Amino acid sequence: MNTLSLVALCLALPLAALAQFELQPIQKPFDIGAGTAPHSSPPSHHSSDRMPEGKWVKLDGVRFIHEAYHDADSFHATAGGKEYIFRLYFVDSPEDSKQVPERVKEQAKYFGVSQKKVLAAGECAARRTEELIGSGSFTVHTRWEDAMGSSSMPRYYAHVLTAKGQPLSEILVAEGWARSYGAHATIPGVVESSGFVKKLDELQARAKQQGLGTWSGSKKSSTPSKKKK
Repeated sequence: MNTLSLVALCLALPLAALAQFELQPIQKPFDIGAGTAPHSSPPSHHSSDRMPEGKWVKLDGVRFIHEAYHDADSFHATAGGKEYIFRLYFVDSPEDSKQVPERVKEQAKYFGVSQKKVLAAGECAARRTEELIGSGSFTVHTRWEDAMGSSSMPRYYAHVLTAKGQPLSEILVAEGWARSYGAHATIPGVVESSGFVKKLDELQARAKQQGLGTWSGSKKSSTPSKKKK
């Protein structure tokens, strides 16, 4: 998908927060052996060795890695000089790749939109995550629970807080860029699972009713997009 078509499709989705955001094609993983990518993050070390699942840990000063491929709910980040892949608890964002056709088909049915719209929304959702946590440090709570994934690196479930202390998952659902869905967890002193899921469900119902984000033009939305005359 080229930049112009991506811009056109994103503008068709009612998200004022992205009105000032310059869209560029999402970069795919770069070849480290070929040199450092432009505007790269500080060098980090990663390993295929999996962290043992255990007690909750809080990682402060985490940094988003822009050069690595990501979507809204899964991304590479550095913490303490090491690179990790984190996958958000509680939510599932639209896919931005045709590599998982069955999943795209299921999401299209869930959101009540076309598969093309799911992919476009996935691109926009990924941009939103990058905008929310890509310009500074953020906080990650994890117990290194295996989130699987197709990368050679292990991927871990995490609860992410922006620099302003807002749950990333909550923002994405409220704006229609993710659904309340997937693995849940109670983090002592941080989030209680059932109460947070209830809040996300309420935010999703509101986003759905207002036709926000991925819900734009949805057959299930109360405010479907107007057709051109």
